[in-house]
Amino acid sequence: MFYYAGHGVQVKGRNYLIPIGARIDKETDVKYEAVDAGRVLDEMHAAENGVNIVLLDVCRDNPNRVDVGGEGQWGVY
Repeated sequence: MFYYAGHGVQVKGRNYLIPIGARIDKETDVKYEAVDAGRVLDEMHAAENGVNIVLLDVCRDNPNRVDVGGEGQWGVY
């Protein structure tokens, strides 16, 4: 079982969970400061459990919105 409550963002089609204390000032920081939700799912699948439960209580109204060079704002998709 995996439970997460907090902030999340989507960047270039990938979903990330933002941990407390993450320092995200620009889009490229997300890859290094956040946790890729796909990785969580991959690890759970690799555990070969009979049942995997994932509960995400994620707020996607990113408090750290940053302009990414005219391409819009990352965080809410």
